[in-house]
Amino acid sequence: MSASTIVVYSSTRSSDALITALRAATSREIVSCQDASACLRALPDAGVLFINGAAYDVAIARAVSAAASLRWIQFLSSGTDRLLRYGGARPDVTVTNAAEAIGPAVAEHAMALALGLVRALPALEAAKRARLWQRDAVTARLSSLDGASVTVLGYGAIGRAIVERARAFGAQCTVVRRTPSAAQASPGVRFEELDDALAHADMLFVALPLTAQTKGLLDRRRIRLLPASGYVVNVARSAVLDTVAVVDALREGRLAGVAFDVFDEEPLPGSSPLWQVENLVISPHVAGLGSRRTVQRIADICVRNLRAFEAGTLTGLEGHSHR
Repeated sequence: MSASTIVVYSSTRSSDALITALRAATSREIVSCQDASACLRALPDAGVLFINGAAYDVAIARAVSAAASLRWIQFLSSGTDRLLRYGGARPDVTVTNAAEAIGPAVAEHAMALALGLVRALPALEAAKRARLWQRDAVTARLSSLDGASVTVLGYGAIGRAIVERARAFGAQCTVVRRTPSAAQASPGVRFEELDDALAHADMLFVALPLTAQTKGLLDRRRIRLLPASGYVVNVARSAVLDTVAVVDALREGRLAGVAFDVFDEEPLPGSSPLWQVENLVISPHVAGLGSRRTVQRIADICVRNLRAFEAGTLTGLEGHSHR
């Protein structure tokens, strides 16, 4: 192997399509790894690493840190938070992700969770299990996204996809991001500061990456800013918000409903009290799955980024790259 070698560590069904696309796009040597031990053997001389976010652990981080020739890490997922947890990427290593590829699926799942909350699907399912026709009781819980004030926290690929879908349901969308710019907003979308946007959020979508700056961003004080009739859907990372504060607000009637696709501990243990919380929808971290188009999108992004890398124009994720 040489410093131009691309190491691909992926055991998902997308790996074959990705490797085929890479081989058609470059003459570089490509080493496909199906397990961690193979990746660890290949990394010392690699120039590029393509890896699933869930596979990036402390051992890989150590190998990445020691890989003197490594100049680029391409995550085959949206989350790069394991870099925050385990480190490894030096300042001269560019980091990119594939959020654009899974944005549509995550946004669709986020909307499904939101619609389930506002249309009282948990109450309907509970009534079904009890074989009860509870029309009046369910009607009292119904609300709608039509005309609702929707706040989207994060305006990357996933956040933009959520906004697009929410607007299709007639929602009024407010976006919160670190660097507001009217030029980047769609028509009918406005930017606000976080505290202001929370105060009128009928529905809050959390869709930003976990970084040192976003960890704990939605703390207990900010959770209290949300309207009592509001809903929260988190398809980002659990550490972005104070889960205990959200659950407390839900139990105390200061929130109408919550849906989590991400948790502090995964799989969520059977002993977790979250299983017993009413109006809390638990989704087992599946928001980005299920789309047949995602695999090709990931391959397309990787090829596009590879061409930019070889041309010296690749731009890394904010907060991860110093190039």
